[in-house]
Amino acid sequence: MKKIIFALTLALFANLFITPTTYAETADQYFQQAKKLYSERKYEEAVKAYSKSIKLNPNKPMAYYNRGLSYVKLNQRDKAVKDYTKVIALNPNYYQAYYNRGISYGYLNQIEKEIADYTAAIAINPKYSKAYFNRGAAYAELKQYQNAIDDLTKIIELTPDDPEGYSFRGRVYADAGQYEKAVKDLTDSLKLDPDSLISHFHLASCYEKLGNKLKAIEHYEKSLTLAEENPNRISKKSLREIKQRLAELKKL
Repeated sequence: MKKIIFALTLALFANLFITPTTYAETADQYFQQAKKLYSERKYEEAVKAYSKSIKLNPNKPMAYYNRGLSYVKLNQRDKAVKDYTKVIALNPNYYQAYYNRGISYGYLNQIEKEIADYTAAIAINPKYSKAYFNRGAAYAELKQYQNAIDDLTKIIELTPDDPEGYSFRGRVYADAGQYEKAVKDLTDSLKLDPDSLISHFHLASCYEKLGNKLKAIEHYEKSLTLAEENPNRISKKSLREIKQRLAELKKL
C-alpha cells in the first residue's frame, strides 16, 4: 500500500513540472510528426497525430487546417468542413480555409455555401484567382452563365498568360449559346496552348453549331490526334463522340 501511495505521489509531483511550454512543445512534436505522415500519404495516421496536437494545444489554426486536408484525402468531407470552420473561428482572415471549405461544400453538393465561401475568400484576397475560377465553375453548374463569365473574365485579367481562363470562359459562352464569343476565347486559348485537347474539341463543336463544317472537321481531327497520342487525357465516351462527329460531318 505504501508503494502505491509513493508512486502516486511521484506522479503528482512530476505533473507539477509539466508547464504550458512543455505542452506546447509536445503539441508541436505531434504537429511535425503529422506533417511527415501526411507527406508519406499516411493520412489516417496523420489525422491521429494532428488530433493529439490539437488536444494539447486547441488554439493552433494550422493543426485544424492540416487535419482538414488529411480528412479530404480520406474523402471525409464533412469532417474537413468542421475543421476548416474551426480555423475560420480562430483566424477569420485565413482565406485559404474559406477556399478549401468551399471545395468540400461543392463535393457535398452544397453549392450555395460553396459560392459563399469563395466569395469570402475573394473579399479577403481580391487577387485570389483560384477562388474566382472555382466560383465561376459553381455558377456555371447552376447555369448562372453571366456570373460565371464575370468571374472568368477576372481570372483573365489576373493571369492573362494562362490559357485555361480563356478556354473555360469559351466553354461557358458555348453553354450559354454565344458561339462566336466562344470561338474567340477558345482560339485565344489555343494560341497559348496549341495542344489543348479540350479547347480543340469545344472549338470544333462551336464551329459545327455555327455551320462551319471545314473548321469543325479540322479541330475534331486535331482532338482525335491528341487523344490517340495521349489516351489518358480523355474518356472512352468522349473519344467515341469525337469519332462519331467526324464521321457524320464527313458524310455531309
